[in-house]
Amino acid sequence: MFKFICVIWMAGIAFAAEYDYFSLAEDWKQLDGTWCASTEQTPIDLETDTEIVRYKQMPMEFAPTFSMPVVTGATGNNNGHNVNLEFQGSPGVIFRFPKGRSFTSLNGPYTGTGPLNPGRKMLSSGFEPALLQGTLIDVHWHVPSEHAVRGRLYPAEAHFVHAISHKDDPDCTYMAGDQGPFCLGVVGVLYEVHHDDTETELDEGFTKVMEGFKNFPSDGQADTQPLPEPLDLASLLPESKEFWHYRGSLTTPGCNENVTWFVLQEPKAIGWSHFNSLRNSILHDDLGDLNARPPLPLNSRIVFKSNYDEDIHQVV
Repeated sequence: MFKFICVIWMAGIAFAAEYDYFSLAEDWKQLDGTWCASTEQTPIDLETDTEIVRYKQMPMEFAPTFSMPVVTGATGNNNGHNVNLEFQGSPGVIFRFPKGRSFTSLNGPYTGTGPLNPGRKMLSSGFEPALLQGTLIDVHWHVPSEHAVRGRLYPAEAHFVHAISHKDDPDCTYMAGDQGPFCLGVVGVLYEVHHDDTETELDEGFTKVMEGFKNFPSDGQADTQPLPEPLDLASLLPESKEFWHYRGSLTTPGCNENVTWFVLQEPKAIGWSHFNSLRNSILHDDLGDLNARPPLPLNSRIVFKSNYDEDIHQVV
């Protein structure tokens, strides 16, 4: 069942038409049948002085548990736009949301232009947390990062995509054939390159991933490579699990909104050779010099922080 969900997500939600990054994704807004011109899009600048960003303390009873599985039989896949890991869907992050409410009710009423239920209300006090374990269905990378921090882009960013099954939730609009609707929750990890740090060069998790990625053709042709196993996906995350949280979208066409985002604040250190292998496996002449959508306006959304400090942020 989990493998079936993964296949449907990759083929159905990801936009089937060809696209590139030569216009820095501006021409995506003209693509028919997408949400790319809507107002709750991803990525964003998570900390910025140039825009009035509204922050709130994340209620810690609703903070997720960032668990990641150990997978076997994983393969690396190059689809011409990015490289990703394919594996049988496995239990991943445990998400928490207000009991009896929609999965995204922490984020308040929807303000975008996509066809979602507009009747949601901002979370009020007194709600108990309900738990949903997401099914990790995809891990992929962008070079450079898509999210920025105070205007700075990091060398790379990974997205850990989860399907969350929540029966009869109007926010769960992503269809998976006869498996019914599901929500999407994504964990973003920023990567920092350490040129002279031998420990990061020997990072076991990234070393295993690069064993497969280094064999991809350099022209971006579709290809699949086996990866060493077992592969502990937790090794691809930083030690600290402090995070930013907001409601956004997919970052490729069709840019579907109502995706729940958690971006970890501490960058994960990787060695130069690992980054160079990752970059070479992704980028090619037909794609451009990057595969990252630039940051977009926050508009009326709120960014939740696990370590909010009102002394350095505007109070909502």
